[in-house]
Amino acid sequence: MSNLVYITLIDLDDVTSGVAKKITAQCHALKELNLDVDVIYMSDFGTKIWNIGSDKRKIIGPNKNKGMTFYSSVIKFLKVNAMTYDYAYVRLPYPSLKVFSFPLIYLFKNKFTKKLFIEIPTYPFFKESKSIKTFCYNTYLILSSLFFNKKIDIISYMGADRERIWGVKAVRVFNSVPLKNVPVKKYIAHEGVNFIGVAQLAYWHGYDRIIEGIAEYNKRENPNPVYFHVVGNALSSGNDELKRLEELTTRLNAEKNVVFHGAMSGKKLDELFDGMDIAVDSLGRHRSGNEYNCSIKSKEYCARGIPFIKSHQDDAFLDTDFYYQCSSDENPVNIAEVISWLETSNFNSQKLREYAEGVFDWRIQLRKIFDQPS
Repeated sequence: MSNLVYITLIDLDDVTSGVAKKITAQCHALKELNLDVDVIYMSDFGTKIWNIGSDKRKIIGPNKNKGMTFYSSVIKFLKVNAMTYDYAYVRLPYPSLKVFSFPLIYLFKNKFTKKLFIEIPTYPFFKESKSIKTFCYNTYLILSSLFFNKKIDIISYMGADRERIWGVKAVRVFNSVPLKNVPVKKYIAHEGVNFIGVAQLAYWHGYDRIIEGIAEYNKRENPNPVYFHVVGNALSSGNDELKRLEELTTRLNAEKNVVFHGAMSGKKLDELFDGMDIAVDSLGRHRSGNEYNCSIKSKEYCARGIPFIKSHQDDAFLDTDFYYQCSSDENPVNIAEVISWLETSNFNSQKLREYAEGVFDWRIQLRKIFDQPS
């Protein structure tokens, strides 16, 4: 059995984090592909290593200097314990001070792994944040990756189709979901039309366009009241998208129509979905300079059997009628048109689920990487 180390800054102990759930699902899928998988990640209690097969976790070091030395600590741990792997799968970190020691992954590649795979969750990503700090962090990540590109065997990514990134062979995968943990929604009778958006809230989700659309919808006499259920907290405390959406809701007098649930998971989230009619994927990807996106949430919505709206392009849903395509701009969403589309489309939840089972399985997607010729 070949072995693999998955290295990420994401705290996998946070059960409310959608990204943590994604990585955990990836690691279990890698195990099912007959790999012995260790995951090294940063938690609130220190850097941890988790063997997926035995399900044992242990702390291997403290978190120092705001995580700036995370990658150097990982390399040191592997070296001291003489741990080597056939594969290393490293998720590109979110731009912050924690990227400081990231280039050591490249520098010491041959010391701890035969093959190095880098995952870029969204490509291109350079314009996802507008602050000077994140511009500098992203520049640092890209320049170091270009400098050490010969150390990278494959870049896996979610984005528009391309053959190479940073001069390295690129393999596109579609975001997927742990299907056994995502039930098909039931139907619960309810008043009006319920929209739901689930995310770690950031400006590129564009939920403000839904809230503004509801405010416009309320100005006219419409037979169906509309409600928007927002699930999740802000992605970053430095740019509080949740607060911005709450203030917008108040300013537009839409408090009766918009419900902020905070973070939810498990049975509570499943039960909330049972009363929903349509889901909301990203509506503001154009704000980050990227018209293409392969979000996790749209794959989860599909697996739950609920149609959704989006404004970006996503090849994972080519030739399907599961979604309503909104304009890629700053205009409020035309709620009446979306409801009309929903009412005339006659969706079959089981059809959406079957599509998800055939495409959005992490085993199917990750096998694309390991099936590449050497």
